[in-house]
Amino acid sequence: MFKTRTFWAIVLSIMTSVLIFEAKLNVSGNSLWTRVTDVLVAPGARLVNALDLPAATSPLWVRLSVGIALTCNFVIYAFFWYACIWTTGYLRARRHPYDRQPTLLSH
Repeated sequence: MFKTRTFWAIVLSIMTSVLIFEAKLNVSGNSLWTRVTDVLVAPGARLVNALDLPAATSPLWVRLSVGIALTCNFVIYAFFWYACIWTTGYLRARRHPYDRQPTLLSH
């Protein structure tokens, strides 16, 4: 279980989401880090803006839109980390291509 890419992508995306949440709370005074956190949460915000509904002022919609934004960002982080882990595994396997067993039978 701990060797699967999907597991580690989910763990890393949870950690990324928590770190971004903490950064939004703790580095609000620094303009550079505020800009960085705004860029990292932009995909979820864009999705919520695209779902502009007439009942967007109700408190229920506000809570739902926050949940949609967090879910969208989590999925994007999971895909990002999965791609990073897959790329790293592929490049490590390609580093020593002759260490693997031959696939052709030779007599």
